[in-house]
This record gives sequence, C-alpha cells and structure tokens, in this order.
Amino acid sequence: MDRRVVVTGIGAISSIGIGCDEFWQALLSGKSGISEVESFDTAAFPTHRGGEVKNFDPSRFVSQRKAKILGRSSLFAIAAAKLALRDAHLSPADIRKHTGVCLGTTMGEAKIFEVLNEAWINDTLDDAKSSLIPRIPPNVIPGHIAAELGLRGPNYIIPTACAAGNYAIGYAYDLITSGDTDMMFAGGADAFSRIAFCGFNRLLSAAPQSCQPFDRDRKGMLVG
Repeated sequence: MDRRVVVTGIGAISSIGIGCDEFWQALLSGKSGISEVESFDTAAFPTHRGGEVKNFDPSRFVSQRKAKILGRSSLFAIAAAKLALRDAHLSPADIRKHTGVCLGTTMGEAKIFEVLNEAWINDTLDDAKSSLIPRIPPNVIPGHIAAELGLRGPNYIIPTACAAGNYAIGYAYDLITSGDTDMMFAGGADAFSRIAFCGFNRLLSAAPQSCQPFDRDRKGMLVG
C-alpha cells in the first residue's frame, strides 16, 4: 500500500516562540533566540550563549502533578503535540486509537540525568530519589505523549543526535505510507542542558556568539 501523506498540524516549543503562529512570526521578523545562558553557570566554558526556551509554563498543557514529575523534554514534547493537535483543528477524541508517535532526540531527559550526576559527584547518590531512574531512558518521551493523549499506535524514539527529528519524521511517513497506521505525531524534543552544552564545547564545535552556517567566517554551532 502506498498512500499520500500530509502534514495537518504543527506544534513548536522554541527559544523564539511557543506555538506555530508565534514561532512563524518570529522567523519572519528575524528574531534571534540566542542569548547568554541563564539556566546554569557557564564561567568554566569557552562560550556562554545558547537558545534557551524561556517563559514556558507546563501547567498550560498538563496537570500540576505531571508538571512537577515529568522531565522537561517530555513536557516540551507533550506541549508541542497538543499545539499540533490544536493547529490541525482536532481534539483528543478525534484521534484514532492506533495513532502513533515517532520522536527524535539528542540527549533525552538530560536534565534528570544531571540531577543524578551531581548527586554522584557530591557523594549523595544514596539520597537521590530512586523514582528518577525510570525517567532517564529517552523512550519515555514519546511514551508520555501517548499516555497523555491515549494513543495506542506505534511508539518510537530515534536517538540519532542532530539528525534525529528528521529521521523521526521520515519514519513516521514510512509507517503511514505502508498502512501500518493512519496518523502519527512526529518531530524532535530536547531540553537545553549543561550536558549537551559541555559536550559541544569539548568538541570545539560551539560558536562564541552566533550561528552563521553560510558565512565564510562561520565558527560553529550553538546549542538550543
């Protein structure tokens, strides 16, 4: 079976806007989401800028309880999925139960891993909550979307770093054209993290000020 695939809704949680309209208008106006990093101290790093998502209120999208216990990447993913659903003029009740999720990620729930890593460094790992452990595997991210929306279709995480979101969209396309499912949520989810920031700085691939991919004087990429 070979079926036509269309994009019916878009959801965006980004450093230049939350929601499709805000994101698009920011792109048209040339707005930059790059600023000095505020979520942790960058004094020990050679660069100090990145694209952090600010003014994100998870309680707009999930219950207060879930807002407190879910990782930030999962919260971004759920919010983006619900915004895409709204953009498509659909409600959760309109979604067929065999609708699936295919997401890409670089670091998964890195913020949770950071908590455990800090506890290990400070020799307080025995005091760390054991409930954090099951929240680390990246496959929990699409799982949380499915649980929130009641989806029972295919559920995948593709952890292939910078290309992950594109792979996820491509695989979702394959699942629909092959007839394995009728509808998919597809994209990528990552929260700004010290781990990713450190990694790209250690690789000497982080630019000091801005990302200029088509400039002859380009100096690297920026984490967002």
